[in-house]
Amino acid sequence: IQHAPGDAVVYAAAADFWGARGDRSRQIAMARKAVELRGESAAESLTLATLLATGGTAAEREEAGAIVQRRLKANGQDAASLLLQAQLAATAQPPDFTLAEASAQKALAIEPQSVLAHKTLAAIQGRSGKVTPAGETIAAGLNVVPDDPELLLSSAQFHVHRGDYDEAIAPLRRLLRLRPRLPEALRLLTAAYQFAGQSDQAITYLERQAPQEEWTQLETILLAKLYETKKDLSRAEALLRRAVEMDKRSAEAFQEYVHYFARRGGFDQVYALASQR
Repeated sequence: IQHAPGDAVVYAAAADFWGARGDRSRQIAMARKAVELRGESAAESLTLATLLATGGTAAEREEAGAIVQRRLKANGQDAASLLLQAQLAATAQPPDFTLAEASAQKALAIEPQSVLAHKTLAAIQGRSGKVTPAGETIAAGLNVVPDDPELLLSSAQFHVHRGDYDEAIAPLRRLLRLRPRLPEALRLLTAAYQFAGQSDQAITYLERQAPQEEWTQLETILLAKLYETKKDLSRAEALLRRAVEMDKRSAEAFQEYVHYFARRGGFDQVYALASQR
């Protein structure tokens, strides 16, 4: 900055630097300077508006909205600004879902291949209770980018929410091919299999992920719960014991072990375990 005090690119880079260090106030200060040098029509103003809109005060969100309005007045076909306008409207107090959905739909019409536009619109539709349109938007997004992890997860969550557990399995397995052992996907896949009455398939899937000695703690816990539903209690208990031993500091493993005994009426074991913590 000392060598190029009039270069907006330098200030934009400085904003990124402070952002990476978690210093939001300096990040915003640098972003403001970049906008001052380049003007609000430049990309830097959208970066500033996004910063102000994310985790900011009411005044900062208001400023972000004003920047977006000025950008859209200058160019009504600015899809990025429309998406930010949609996000601001959806997270306002109270939310303005009508404006949010309209802005996101306009952005998607301008950029029909935009994954972000599909995600934003689907999220707004879901939050406003329009479950079927949200599912249609997610499906349309997957037609554009079949391997987008967020859309695959959203698709599975949509089907689970609808009770279509069989339909949730395929996007989750596709997601786990892209992101092996992703915890959120593993949990949801296990639940989908269970609610679909396919616990055996869930066990087969999890056990084939890796040799037993390489199972993660989460995989071990999930398998234990599956075996418990099948009434194979000795296997379930052994797996939970192993999960606890894998990391004795893990609250999840310990709680699952305690809850297992509580469900079985083994309160002596519950007391013994509690006394060890």
